[in-house]
Amino acid sequence: MTKVITFYSVLDSLLIQASDVTRSVVYILLMIIWIMTVVETLYIFHKDRKKEIKEENDNKKKRHRNLRDSAVILIVKLYL
Repeated sequence: MTKVITFYSVLDSLLIQASDVTRSVVYILLMIIWIMTVVETLYIFHKDRKKEIKEENDNKKKRHRNLRDSAVILIVKLYL
């Protein structure tokens, strides 16, 4: 990420003495960098959220299994 910010700063400093064509190219490059950064951030958040959902589902399954086991134990005790 630091490399991207450095590259962004260098390109931004070039705009001070640049022609219109150079400015256009630099702005397009900056836009591409910004979009790539946003997409990468969204992917990281999506990946983390997906992991959290999987852990929540695993915990629900464990709780359900514990309740089922407790119910079986209770039924066995009642019949004995």
